[in-house]
Amino acid sequence: LPKVPAEYVQLQQQLDTILANGASYAVAETGTNRQAVQLVDLNGDGTEEALAFFRTDSGAYQMYAFRQDEEGYKSLGMAEGYGTALRAVYYPRLADGSVALAMCWGFDEGGSYGMTVYGFSQHGMSVLMDIQYGDVTIRDIDGDGAEEMAFAVRDNVTGLYSARVYQYRENQYRILYEVPMCLEVRS
Repeated sequence: LPKVPAEYVQLQQQLDTILANGASYAVAETGTNRQAVQLVDLNGDGTEEALAFFRTDSGAYQMYAFRQDEEGYKSLGMAEGYGTALRAVYYPRLADGSVALAMCWGFDEGGSYGMTVYGFSQHGMSVLMDIQYGDVTIRDIDGDGAEEMAFAVRDNVTGLYSARVYQYRENQYRILYEVPMCLEVRS
């Protein structure tokens, strides 16, 4: 029978260690990226990194990232999430050709969500943005090849929603513009 390449055996051993510590694989509830282990070229170099999603026995969500080198898969780091569910996983394209990881969290049955966006470098992972929202769309709005993120965001004081668009420039997400929405609009 065919054998799994050695680098995948090493990756599976690392994942088995996480599972042995009480975690179980987790998948996103919605979207196209619903696998527990995903191979994604994060930095645009043509080599796919491995991202594995878990839920711990205490209920926390975790994502472990691994970069492949000549010796196999090495850890890039771990991110721990919050919320009642792993709602969706996105990989928005950035201006330099790399992608970020956007993990969406469900907070309650009322449609309140959160998103944590991570960037990757040779030195590991870093949080690029953390936001609460009602709805999200990720698209290249201005045609520059990088994807902007448009959110329906609720004001906690007035209860009104606004459309807020973020653009990634100079190693951070910044508000490109914000537009108030009428009372009935939530997404």
